[in-house]
Amino acid sequence: MSYHRYMTEALVLGSEPSGEASRRVVLFTRSCGLVYAHAQGARLCRSRLRPHLATLSRSRVSLVRGRETWRLVGALTEPDEGACESARPGAAAVIARLAALVRRLVPQDAPDEKLFERVAETVRFVVREDLREDELALVEVIGVSRVLFLLGYLDAGQPGAAVAAQSGWDRSLFSALAPARAALVGAINEALAASHL
Repeated sequence: MSYHRYMTEALVLGSEPSGEASRRVVLFTRSCGLVYAHAQGARLCRSRLRPHLATLSRSRVSLVRGRETWRLVGALTEPDEGACESARPGAAAVIARLAALVRRLVPQDAPDEKLFERVAETVRFVVREDLREDELALVEVIGVSRVLFLLGYLDAGQPGAAVAAQSGWDRSLFSALAPARAALVGAINEALAASHL
């Protein structure tokens, strides 16, 4: 029996040991959504998968859907994307919290290319820009609000929703958010409390 192979961009959200030498990897992918995949032998030093599965790295992955689980059969770190794991501590922390939010709220195996792109462009911006701590705090508010907006937890009438509904990143967003920041943070906290997840 042959299985279809899916080639897709992915953000590695985390992993844990599985068996003697494998890993169970959490991937947020463009084509397949949130996926928990078995990476056979990925803990071995000679594994071709191992160097491309660092938490918070961006990779191009090859997945096969089995009867009961996904299998990760190939991975290659995306070129010129910057290494999330080597980002400054404050930047890495913002990316880690955004990744945790995706794991918490996004359903498994539900592709959403727009949501993937919003998360990916936030990661790119944080890794590539030299952001001050106050700017990183604003990036986190905007990034989280965009995830919540696309998942239906924030609506267009709430303060700051215009920023949440946008795509793309530049520093002009910081001044655009300033008047509505406190209200948007309040709306984010209410949405997270209401999610019960």
